[in-house]
This record gives sequence, C-alpha cells and structure tokens, in this order.
Amino acid sequence: MIDETSWGPFFEEEAAKIINDHRAPGLAAILLRRGSHNRLERAWGFASLDPERALELDTPIRAGSISKVVTAIAVQQLVESGELDLGIQLSDVLGRQLPYGYGAATIGDLLTHRAGIGERFVRQSTRQAAKIKNLSGFLGESLPPPVAAVGASLTYSNFGVSLAGLAVEVVKGKPFADYARDAIFRPLGMRRATFIPDLKTETELSEGYNWVFGSCRKLPLRHWKVYPASSLVASPRDLGLLMKVFLEDKSLILDQSSSLLDEKTSLLSGLPGMGMAFWLDEMRGQKVIWHTGHMPGHRTGFYLFPDAGFGIILYYNIETNLLRGFLERVVSFAFCDPPHTRGTESGSRQRLNQYCGYYRHSWYPHHHLGKCAALLGKEGEEVQVKERNGRILIEQESYAHLGGDVFLEKKLGKRIGFLRDSYNRVTGLYLGGRDRFERISIATKGRTQMGLAATCALLFFMCSFTILLNMFKGVPILATEIGWGLSLTCLLNLGFGVGIIMMTAQGGSRLIQDAPFPLGFLLAFPLFGFIVWSMTILRVFYSWDTGWIHSAWGYSTVIVACVSEVAFIWFLFYWRLLGWRY
Repeated sequence: MIDETSWGPFFEEEAAKIINDHRAPGLAAILLRRGSHNRLERAWGFASLDPERALELDTPIRAGSISKVVTAIAVQQLVESGELDLGIQLSDVLGRQLPYGYGAATIGDLLTHRAGIGERFVRQSTRQAAKIKNLSGFLGESLPPPVAAVGASLTYSNFGVSLAGLAVEVVKGKPFADYARDAIFRPLGMRRATFIPDLKTETELSEGYNWVFGSCRKLPLRHWKVYPASSLVASPRDLGLLMKVFLEDKSLILDQSSSLLDEKTSLLSGLPGMGMAFWLDEMRGQKVIWHTGHMPGHRTGFYLFPDAGFGIILYYNIETNLLRGFLERVVSFAFCDPPHTRGTESGSRQRLNQYCGYYRHSWYPHHHLGKCAALLGKEGEEVQVKERNGRILIEQESYAHLGGDVFLEKKLGKRIGFLRDSYNRVTGLYLGGRDRFERISIATKGRTQMGLAATCALLFFMCSFTILLNMFKGVPILATEIGWGLSLTCLLNLGFGVGIIMMTAQGGSRLIQDAPFPLGFLLAFPLFGFIVWSMTILRVFYSWDTGWIHSAWGYSTVIVACVSEVAFIWFLFYWRLLGWRY
C-alpha cells in the first residue's frame, strides 16, 4: 500500500483526465481510512454550466444505484433487531402473493439479485419527486416478467431491491424514504441525503450532462419510481459518512456492518460473487467490494478495500461510464503486483474453442421495446470470446487458463469463469459479481437485429400504405403532391433506421458518446424528413376546401402520417439518438 501523500497527485491526475479528456463539467473524490480522522476530500469544476455553479463537497448529487447500499443497510437493521429474516419469503412479509411467483423469493434473494426479476425502463420515471413515494402502488402495477426462476441465477434488478425496500415499509409501517431518513441519514449526519428531494434541493442539485457533437447538453431531471434502488440524493461528503459504516467494526447504525460485505452467492466456485447489494471482486490479491451508481448524466463509484482498510468515493456529472477503468487504475496505483498465481500460459486450441462465441449480458430485456433499446447500446451488452495464441481474448483482454473453467488475467489478477449446464455444455460467461452473460448463437444475434429492422419497416409501411393507395387510385394532382411529400418523409426515416441498424451491427453501440461521422450524416435524414413532413401538412391545410381532404383516404393519410412521424420523433428522443434520454 502506498503512503498517504501520494494520493493527492493521483486524484489530481484522474480529475484532469476525466474533465479534460471526457468533458465532465465537475468531479468530486473522497478517500477514507479505517480508524483515522484524516481524509482526502476534493472537488473540481462545476455542478452546473448555465448558470455556472461550482461543484462542492456539500453539493447534492444523484447517487443512482448507491441507493441499494442504503436499502441493504435498512434490511440489516431489521435483521439485527429481530424484525426481519433474510430467509423469509417476501409473500410472508407482505401478507399477499405477487405476480409471476415473486412472492416465493426471500429477502436475501432480492438483495443478491437472485429473484429472477426482469427490468423495465418504460414509465419508470417522473418529473415530480412526490409521485415516487407510493412504492407499493407502483410495484403492484408494474412488476416486469421474470427472466429466470427464483434462486436459479443472478439477474440484476432495480425492482428486486425495491421489493426489499417495500418489505421494510410493511414491517416498520412507514414509507421507506421516511425510515431511511430517521434510521440512517439523521444518525449518520448525512444532512443532504434524501430519496424524495424537495424543490429547494432540486434547484441545488448537480446537473447531469451528455457530450453531444462538441458541446455539453444538460439532461432533464427525472425521478425513478423504484426509488429504494435508484433515487438517492446525497452530497459527496454524505456518501463518505455512509462509507465509514463499512470501515468500522461497529457503527452508529449497525452492529455487524461486515455481514453485508461477506459473499452471499456466486455462480462459480472460486470466483467472487455478490454480497448484500455489493459486487465482490479480487484484484492483485486484494478483496474489492464496490457498487456504482448511474442516473442520466451522473456517475458515482463506491469502492471499499476492507483488507487494506480504506475506501474511495468518486462522482462526476457526464454520461460516459469511466467507473470500472477508474477502479482498475486505483488498484494498479495502490497495490504492488499480486503474488504469483500459477496459470497455464497456453491451452490447446481444441479445448479453448469450446468457450469461443457470442455472449449477451443477463440484463438483456425480455420485452420487445426493450430489445430495440438493447440493439442501440442502452442495455444488453454483447461480448465475443476468441482464442488467440493459446489464450482466450475478451474485449482486448487476454486470459490464461487457470484450471477447470476458470481463467486468469495477469495484469490485475482478475478471474473469470464459464458456466455449464447439466449436459456439460458451456452456456454462460461469469465475470464475478452481477456480470453474467448467456451464450447466444450467431443466428440469435442476427435474429435480434432483424427484429429491429422489421419493427422499423413496419412503422414506415403503415405510414406509406395509405399514401401509395391514394396514388394508385388516381386522385387529384394535389393529393398526389401531398402523397409524394409524405412518402419522401417515410423514405428518409426508413433510410435513417436502416443506417442505424447497419452501424449497430458493426459494433457502433455508443452512438452519441463517440459521435462517429456516419451518425452526423444519418441524423440529417430524419431532420430533413421532419421539414418535408411539416411543409406537406401545411399544404394539406391550405387545401382544406378540396374534396380529397374530406374523403376517407384523405383523413386516413393525414392521421397515419402524423401519428407515424410523432412516433418516429419519439423513437429518436427516447433512445437518446438526438442527445436526450428518458
């Protein structure tokens, strides 16, 4: 472990890299040590660019999934008081059954993401914070379908952790947000921490940004209805106080905080798995316990090194995900090379070929709208495993065979493993923690992309079908003129859709972040199409006294074209193809 004085220059260098190279307006970092009142706390840059407002250590930020840590603490408090048990089924706590058999999941299953609950992003957020307080009502109406049987696998889910928060509500007889305020935030002195911010706090929040075509675009403020899993608002200094809970043997709010850090489940023996709402890892011989938080335009890292006795908080307000890379640089900086672990430098090509292929992250949505999002890089990451020189290669990282189905990356000492079914076939890739990938065939990969192509084609066929009928019916010249205008709009939109599909098929999933040249060219298609559509609709209204506009064909042409164009513009905005999200 390096000495204390070296951390300052390290954070200065990291801050300069994230702010200058990745365009983050602001960044805050905190380093804490076990048993020491000394800490390193620094903030750089801006919480808001317009108007300019400095980011400070007491500025409230959107902590995203760090909310899950608070929910795990709340559950552990009830376990220590004897009011709740990790092994009790959710239906027994709530006093009712849940859809899809989720009531059979235990409280422990929910916090370790083993309840098999899927994810849903549509209608999960709102502009008004007060609307997210009715947790029971929202979960009762909006639980997504399962992606695995209860207890069968790891499937990261905001809904699962929120159900654990609902269990706390039922046991304590008060909203989860109120319980967290009274039993966690106030005792720890977390002055700015809340799940449901008031209007004053909203005006003081750090703003989230996305780098779009050469400038930072502010992203809209949205509040997630699954708030025990995602909607924590706290200052960086508040998060430091929360981290101290895990760096002390006994804290103000927990008698056994270390029990949350112990491994509760792993898909493969010998690989770090999940603690209670924490991801476990091992790098350079050091145990690493961490979680990250993401809200649109905000990224937060919560990193614990229990064996070394220190922890780090990182926050910055740009959409780009740099948290895993930052963790790896911290490990490389803080620790010397790990003790030598014997690994086979090369394996037989025949043996390694059984692992080669495509793997898709378990968070891949199981509903059609979400699948379209996954293709555009929002969720459902895919990786390819290759064999090269007697090793396997994943995302440019080389792994040597360690034994069995486990492989070792030498630089940081990371281990990964492959999962098998009862027939001894390789069916999955496990990177530890929550990161499980299911093996897919080339046909499945192609079928998914064809699904988006069919969806786009259907949308534009609906738009153009009535128009083409009008043309072939021999309607007056004015109708043909309007028909050609609407048809050109459809063709431009369709060209954009096909171009996007071709780009994603070639791996260009981070469309807005990298802003490749073809995307700028493609965006001209729907924008020009919108102009043509607007002019055509104006022409329709100018011709309101003609017989065609009052016919069934005229009405249906205008209605279908309007609905289709609005749907297409929504499609662009919702999936962040014009720099906006959620």
